[in-house]
Amino acid sequence: KHRTSCQIGQCLDCFLAARQVGESGHVIGVDMTPAMLARARSNKARLNARNVEFREGFLETLPVDDNIIDVIVSNCVINLSPDKPQVFREMLRVLKPGGRIAISDMVANHPLPEEKAEDKEGWCGCTSGALTDKAYNQELSKAGFTDICLEPNVETVLKAVDSGRVRSRQNFSKEKLVEDLHQWEKCERTMVVPHKITARKPA
Repeated sequence: KHRTSCQIGQCLDCFLAARQVGESGHVIGVDMTPAMLARARSNKARLNARNVEFREGFLETLPVDDNIIDVIVSNCVINLSPDKPQVFREMLRVLKPGGRIAISDMVANHPLPEEKAEDKEGWCGCTSGALTDKAYNQELSKAGFTDICLEPNVETVLKAVDSGRVRSRQNFSKEKLVEDLHQWEKCERTMVVPHKITARKPA
């Protein structure tokens, strides 16, 4: 079966998707940076990946026709958009009826204080632009998506802690961290962690 996948913001992930869709499938990579696109196209030539193409564009105005995509995959870039509702509308537009999204994004359990939401370092760290899980669900629903599911990516968080890339300011134990993740909305402290997010366009 021919399947078309759209990768947003992580062009190198397209080559993994190309294996999934097979020779009869097609992968479209979208990125806003010429440097990343040049690198991706160089890798395409080196790997002789014939079922992959790369297009320059923005999340809010995808360079993709209506109703042609089976699956949209995005790896932690939607939180950087200043107009997330428009991003969700664009994703719905390009998906076929019954098509789905399978994305990873940073999500907060409580609204971020204004000073954190405007913090430049936080934007670079992909945290300042994070929606709450309730807001994310609401905006996807407003755009027209159904079967929406947001789930904290506990495995990724624990790997980040183990590697030293992320440290809790309160120096909580891993056990406490896992407990908080499983009681996401009840946790009093504000947490911003990667989530697995899936949803579907109505058939």
